Amino acid sequence: MIEYSDNNGVDWTAIDTAANIGSYSWLVPDINSNECLVWISDAGYPAAGDVSDDVFRIYVCTLAYDLNHDCFVDFFDFSHLSSEWLKCGDPCDPNCQP
Repeated sequence: MIEYSDNNGVDWTAIDTAANIGSYSWLVPDINSNECLVWISDAGYPAAGDVSDDVFRIYVCTLAYDLNHDCFVDFFDFSHLSSEWLKCGDPCDPNCQP
C-alpha cells in the first residue's frame, strides 16, 4: 500500500496498492505543501511499513513562460517560443499568435 500525507502525517491519502518491484511512478497531486511524506506498507499487514525519513515539498509551478512545464524558464523555453514565433511567416503581423 502506498499513501502520502501533505500535513506531516496527520492525515494519509491512498495512492495505490502495488506489487513491490523496487519503484513506482506516481502522478503527483496539484497541492502546495512543505510537509509531505510517503508511507509504504504491506497491504495485508499495515504495521509492517516505513515512512519517509523527512518531509518534502510538493508545489504547483505557475511560471508564465515555462513552456515545457519543468518549473524553470530557461533556454529551452526561449528556443521553443522563438521557433513558434518564426512559424508565423511575418513576425510583425499582429494576427500572428505563436
